[in-house]
Amino acid sequence: MIMRTDGTYTVILNVAIYKELKLGGDIAGNTPTSNQVQFSVPAPGGSLDLMILKLKSATHAKELHKHVKSLQEELFSSTD
Repeated sequence: MIMRTDGTYTVILNVAIYKELKLGGDIAGNTPTSNQVQFSVPAPGGSLDLMILKLKSATHAKELHKHVKSLQEELFSSTD
């Protein structure tokens, strides 16, 4: 998942979408109810870091959540 800024298109987030990724309004990956989404990313040493993205609106957060879930289904549905 790559996110870029408007205008300059500078990369601000570059995170792999993996099967166990839980992205949502809480760490369990539930649908966001605010303009923030949370997810954990692997950190050096094997631990996980909690990331929180603040988006323009709750609608944008829900769209991101839906899109990532859709990608996960597309990428990993046949690997069960």
